[in-house]
Amino acid sequence: MKSNPVKVAQAYFLKKAQKRYYWSPSEPGFIPIGYRVPPARITLPSNPETKKLEEIFEEVRKRNFPDRPSRIGARFVCPVLAGFCNPQKPGKRVYEVAVFGKRFETDAEFYTEARIDLFHGQGEERIASWARNYWKGKRGFKERLR
Repeated sequence: MKSNPVKVAQAYFLKKAQKRYYWSPSEPGFIPIGYRVPPARITLPSNPETKKLEEIFEEVRKRNFPDRPSRIGARFVCPVLAGFCNPQKPGKRVYEVAVFGKRFETDAEFYTEARIDLFHGQGEERIASWARNYWKGKRGFKERLR
């Protein structure tokens, strides 16, 4: 299956109507313009907690949201300079990227909360509940907690 590219760009490469996204590499070193953002390394066999979490998220996606792209092999970017793409964090490098093809936006906090709950021994149904909200594409996680 051919995947759509996510490429490091300069501002003048982005069309005015094209939405800006940001990406932060996990590896050190310079990233050249035109570099294709690699797929995320999901489902690490050496980490059973991460593997279980991804299996639950993938099962919920396949059952309830088959039109959504899988997290496995996905490229993760941020719509704003925050969270994973916060340039204020020491040693953090953030690049503006151009995204082509199919995309899906959601609030990554749903994934984070599912991971915390799994770590604290919450059941699979609670994790699946976080996954359903994640795959619905809901935004504004923090606002709903108030």
